[in-house]
Amino acid sequence: AKVKTRDAVQKTVASTLLGAYKTVKKTPDDFYRALLENNTTHFTPDELERLLAAFKRVTNDRLQASHFYEIVEVEMGWSNLLLRKQLFKAFDFDGHGDINFTEFAEGYSTMLRGTVPEMLEFAWRVYHIQGPPDLLALTDMYTTLRLALAGLEEVRKMQGPSAGGSAEDTRFPERTARQILESVVGERQAPLTKEEFNQMILKHRRLVDCLIPGFELIPQDPLHRAAESGEA
Repeated sequence: AKVKTRDAVQKTVASTLLGAYKTVKKTPDDFYRALLENNTTHFTPDELERLLAAFKRVTNDRLQASHFYEIVEVEMGWSNLLLRKQLFKAFDFDGHGDINFTEFAEGYSTMLRGTVPEMLEFAWRVYHIQGPPDLLALTDMYTTLRLALAGLEEVRKMQGPSAGGSAEDTRFPERTARQILESVVGERQAPLTKEEFNQMILKHRRLVDCLIPGFELIPQDPLHRAAESGEA
């Protein structure tokens, strides 16, 4: 009897909490209005409005992981599930397992017009697969880079030269990823700290150019050019 009572209480509490969560849960329009008051993207109000319309054609709530994976495969040509999961993780900044409109707008903004700090954080989240949150294994870097090159090769096969993106040879992603990493890290085996990763990305743009097929990941501003040339 005590067990049944306890289970009943737990179900009631869970139901109450879920109901309260649904009651206060923000809609895409709520997030949109908040962005108009405090715009944390690089989009204009008109652009945010068009982005909201596109978002709402997909969902009136939040993007779930499975739906996001489908969109990435259709729109970006990435068929590898791990790579799509890593991109989802970069968008899902609060780690709640879904993407609200603010996260969608901020992630998309970073992909198209991100500043140097935004791009570095985005790249870290895409590259970091597992392990301590403050360290990045070189095996993670190789895996993500190889999959990104393979994804770009898929796009190029469908779209031809118009696909844009990285200038790297994507026909043999395993070999190209290995050559890129060897040229950057040499014989190093130890994982990277975030600071080391940031410096590496700033000096070796080729590590991120292939992550977003068809787009310039970050504007070539003076700070970035200076860092790439070793002047920063």
